[in-house]
Amino acid sequence: LELNPTWTVPPTILKDDILPNARKNPSYVRKKGLEVVTRSGRKISPGSVNWNVSAGAFPYLLRQPAGDRNALGRIKFMFPNRFAVYLHDTPSRNLFNKPKRLYSSGCVRVERPLELAELVLNEKGWSQERLKTAVESRRTRWLHLKEPLPIILSYWTADAGEDGQVRFREDFYK
Repeated sequence: LELNPTWTVPPTILKDDILPNARKNPSYVRKKGLEVVTRSGRKISPGSVNWNVSAGAFPYLLRQPAGDRNALGRIKFMFPNRFAVYLHDTPSRNLFNKPKRLYSSGCVRVERPLELAELVLNEKGWSQERLKTAVESRRTRWLHLKEPLPIILSYWTADAGEDGQVRFREDFYK
């Protein structure tokens, strides 16, 4: 788990969202709370960036620091997988009230991250109060499990309704 994670913009979001918007308005990057950093981690001014390069040639990383606006919220649950998918908190709590929740780029938002973290960290004796204190410190911190926890994510585009009829849904992730 990562408490108070930073978020580095993935290549697809850089290409499809950030660069097109930054080309129109370079202040878009600051409005989104993003920092421009070199591959070695040095921050640079967004005003000095050539936003017209292709995503493949973009020489920087865009990073959102830990905090209230961070896209990953306050807790990120990491697990090995080839898709770079993980579970995470969100600052957009209102999205849990919507019938469709496809607002993430493949990762899974967790509605009650403190409760899940407490369950996951039970072996280490982390209470919800201790987690809350660590999160409120605003310091980025990594917590590792001694034993791997099996995680199974299923993505269904078809299921059977209560009437027994098969229902097909759009495959958003192709």
